[in-house]
Amino acid sequence: MEKKLRKIFSITLAVLLLFTGYTAFAKVTYLWRATSTTYVTSEHGDSYFADTYYGTASVRGADRVRRDGRIYGYDWVSITYDVQGDEYKTRADSYGRDNPNQIIRNITVKDKWNNGPKTTVQYNYRNYVAAEHYSSPVDLSDTVIEGGEYFEGQATETAGEVINEGIDKSAYRFGR
Repeated sequence: MEKKLRKIFSITLAVLLLFTGYTAFAKVTYLWRATSTTYVTSEHGDSYFADTYYGTASVRGADRVRRDGRIYGYDWVSITYDVQGDEYKTRADSYGRDNPNQIIRNITVKDKWNNGPKTTVQYNYRNYVAAEHYSSPVDLSDTVIEGGEYFEGQATETAGEVINEGIDKSAYRFGR
């Protein structure tokens, strides 16, 4: 009888370990995207036991986007996870408005195992007017901080028509 119980316990334990150790990751979700090198992404596993969020903030100082007749550049982008009131954030600074290098910051956040509020994710970025295409004068030093909160299934917000973007294979990566 003891051998039979030990065998049942071993099989049950093996099955539990097999399923709890498995974590399938969802595709990377773009929360906001200006260019291929200036964006904010988040990734979270699909399985019931997935409790880890992976976020990326990426910016390239030389990227330019046209929107509403103006050309914008980006000073920084950030991502913030709110895990039941505890905030975890990272920010990628462009280190100059003409910097050709892509700066990437990664963040890893663990969710809490309780019945509290769901983890939320926000993104922010600071853009500035790099050029004006209308005849009206503009203060080229104008900077605006914008952002939003991402909700499951929401479409990616894009910044406008891409004017200049780079692909920097030697990107500076920090974190993760």
